[in-house]
Amino acid sequence: KVLAFLNRKPLVIIPTSASHDGIASPYISYVMGKRLSKYGKIAAAPMAILADTKIIMSAPPRLLRAGVGDLLGKAVSVRDWKLASRVKGESYSEYAAILALASYNIVASNAAKISGFKREEDVRVLVKALIGCGVAMGIAGSSRPCSGSEHLFAHAVELYAEEAGIKEIVHGELVALGAIITSYLHGINWRRLKSVARRAGLPTRLKEAGIDRDIAVRALTEAHRLRPDRYTILGETGLSKEAAERALEDTGLV
Repeated sequence: KVLAFLNRKPLVIIPTSASHDGIASPYISYVMGKRLSKYGKIAAAPMAILADTKIIMSAPPRLLRAGVGDLLGKAVSVRDWKLASRVKGESYSEYAAILALASYNIVASNAAKISGFKREEDVRVLVKALIGCGVAMGIAGSSRPCSGSEHLFAHAVELYAEEAGIKEIVHGELVALGAIITSYLHGINWRRLKSVARRAGLPTRLKEAGIDRDIAVRALTEAHRLRPDRYTILGETGLSKEAAERALEDTGLV
């Protein structure tokens, strides 16, 4: 995407895994965007996506399950978007939101069935849902429908884990954990999200994802600073340390 953007060339995506919703998204990850900020906002929508499910099936199962984890975050990101629209007057696209939620519902209703990814059909379900999210972002003109407080948490954990020399972490797993915590903050059914994550074979405790408590607490208290322009349930000041500790304990992530 970066090369296509910088060289103004058409982009064709040929995914070999399905671990996140960037397959069809015009945008790059937050962490990479920060590193390449001198180029401005990088966006390159693919003109074609050639997704061979037989090839994707050979990807490590952990990465495929991470794709499910990334999709679980849409239950929160759309709610954050609605909140920002109500509180900050941010532009909101019902169509993009519905598409993002539809992608979430596809995997939520099939989580246990597809978790082993033993059939090509299981991978097809996942890939279709991930591509749907990319289309939603293209319609919205930003990653808003698919990236809210759950992604801020995940990005913060990624940054702090890198500082601590922790390498064995997977983005989609962090998003799933973030979705559980932030759905709790929203006052919605976080237990259902946790149940879906468990059925999908995803981590439902920090240690299962290779993250310690201190990093998670720091992420919850500081993640709002990563994108101050993106209002979420974390607010403009973030959580207090006490609130972060309570959220982790109440949701059973520690």
